[in-house]
Amino acid sequence: MNRSAIPVLPSWIIAQGDHCVLRVRLTPRARREQLGPVYGDALKISVLAPPVDGRANQALLQRLAQCLNIPPGRLAILSGATGRQKQIAVHGLSAATATARLSPLLSA
Repeated sequence: MNRSAIPVLPSWIIAQGDHCVLRVRLTPRARREQLGPVYGDALKISVLAPPVDGRANQALLQRLAQCLNIPPGRLAILSGATGRQKQIAVHGLSAATATARLSPLLSA
């Protein structure tokens, strides 16, 4: 068995067959939009939108869709819709592909 063929995933992503789940810590009303750094076992994402009427969640999904180069309709909030800690399902994108697309965009 070739052990180098098994991808090592970051703690903020969970592989689930043909899709993956991202663990996210959302910071609404930020000074600027930003991906990263990693916060515990979650990817920190900052958005400009306030946490009012779901606007911060919408901004989060739009930002993730843009970074992953997929339509926003392929993203869904699984848990944490009213809190900072969220789990986001990314349908039709493997964990390895999502990691490859997001990792270069992370700020330190």
